[in-house]
Amino acid sequence: MAEGTHLYGDRAPHNLEYVVLTVSDNLTSERVLTGTANQIALTDNGAGGTVVLSLPQDIDTAADVQFATLTLNNTGLHLLDTNASHDLIIAPGSDLTADRTLTLTTGDADRTITLSGNPTLGDWFDQSVKVATSPTFASLTLGVNGLDVSPGSDIDADFITINVTGTPTLSWDESETEFTSNVGFGITGVVRSSRVGFGFAQSLDISGGDSSGIYITGRSVDGAEKTLYIRNFSNDATPGTPNRIVFQLGKPTVPITGLIMNFSGNVGVGIEPQARLHTKGVANVIQLLVEAHSTQTANIVEIQKSDGTVYVNVTGAGILQTTQGRISNTTRVTTTYTVLAADHVVYCDTDGGAFTATLPAGVEGTHYKIINCGSSGNSLTIDGAGAETVAGSATQTLIDAEVLELHYNATEGWW
Repeated sequence: MAEGTHLYGDRAPHNLEYVVLTVSDNLTSERVLTGTANQIALTDNGAGGTVVLSLPQDIDTAADVQFATLTLNNTGLHLLDTNASHDLIIAPGSDLTADRTLTLTTGDADRTITLSGNPTLGDWFDQSVKVATSPTFASLTLGVNGLDVSPGSDIDADFITINVTGTPTLSWDESETEFTSNVGFGITGVVRSSRVGFGFAQSLDISGGDSSGIYITGRSVDGAEKTLYIRNFSNDATPGTPNRIVFQLGKPTVPITGLIMNFSGNVGVGIEPQARLHTKGVANVIQLLVEAHSTQTANIVEIQKSDGTVYVNVTGAGILQTTQGRISNTTRVTTTYTVLAADHVVYCDTDGGAFTATLPAGVEGTHYKIINCGSSGNSLTIDGAGAETVAGSATQTLIDAEVLELHYNATEGWW
């Protein structure tokens, strides 16, 4: 059929009224325009109409598109942010060995997931953490409000138990209001308790930094603070080094008024000890008192050698005994002298001339030995204090090499 042929009846209409058929040298065979199911729909609107190509749904930027499934390449799904300035990209983070399904169940309500840092859902939800479950954690860090455990109505059983390899090692018994440990117990930091006790089958180990330890504090009826505390803190004189005090009973005051034990095992009363037993008076009272039993027969006090040999002892009857002899204090004077309470043997050298040695006021049981050690013929006069007599006289006189040994009795005076 020649180009521009007009068809009538069983032939096509002419020119612009309907369809103009022409011959194309590019076609090698007959072509047919058809649609594809679920992809492209082909609609012929009949005579005088148009042929329309369309998709199963709108896919413009404002459309609400729905697919049964959607596969994207592994560069991810791009979602515009709230002001449409940047994309949020959701992309896979690992290789899969098969197709996997991520299911989000919201329930019948709007939900929001807020992410901070780089959390993984596997870390959060690899076990149930609901109220009625018993989750297991490798470790647990609590905030400033601490741990609040409520036992409910059952207070007969332990409601806090710490197990090591299945064996209870530390438990809290509400019915007894106490902690019980079956092994050594180590605490770092500060433990404060006002109403409960601690029971330990083996040991209690408390360690801390510059100012920590264990403090047990109470108050007496007069309001004075009474304390028992164990401490290990920096020495003011040498910052950063441990203080020698490891145990103190009494108020944490300076000067120290209580009982102290240091790292060397020395014990001090009122002072940090410099010897195995070190006491320091804080008032004009008896500083060391050893009170015997009402039926005491054994020695009250003993000073022994390391092999058990007794050097000094006070018997049950109160008699002071020594086994190694005694060394008395000696004093040498060359002129007028007042004998001191601390003196015992007084050597008076009269070679430079005669002089007087005056005794102190007599105290029951006091004993002095006074010697005129001169060799020049000068005399030594011994005088009592005030009206006190010496061997029945106001004074006694010693010539060269004479010795006078005196004891004081409150009734008889110096003899």
